[in-house]
Amino acid sequence: LAGNAAANERDAYAAKIATFFLAFPDLAHFRTSQHEALRADGYVASLFGNRRLRTTTDEQLSLKEQRWAMNHPVQSTASLVFKEALNGIIAEFGVEPLILPVHDAVLLQFPDDEHFDGRAQRASEIMVERFSHRVPGVRATIKAGAFAE
Repeated sequence: LAGNAAANERDAYAAKIATFFLAFPDLAHFRTSQHEALRADGYVASLFGNRRLRTTTDEQLSLKEQRWAMNHPVQSTASLVFKEALNGIIAEFGVEPLILPVHDAVLLQFPDDEHFDGRAQRASEIMVERFSHRVPGVRATIKAGAFAE
């Protein structure tokens, strides 16, 4: 009975995944193209050319390879775009305000003065500019403000 429950759970999860990809056919095409590239070329790459190499030679991709074949180009590109934005913020304000960069966000600390709002706005603009440069046609949304009162 426990085996049936586990099989039913797996089937329900697979159905959810299938429904998701049916709703986004371009994403399904991207997934397929990444799998084909990994099989044919032995790697997938970010927008910047950073590659993740396949370590097996089997014709069939493992489930793990199928996951990272789609994930690597997206996540590695995003991290490099974020790095460009962070470098732009540092170029503008120096390293002193930088407290904590975290994946897709950055905590900055500016002196408590009349220029805070302008600096926070400019940091947001830098992030949007870097994103828009690398991902034209997609509108970035930035939330900025005081972390604590």
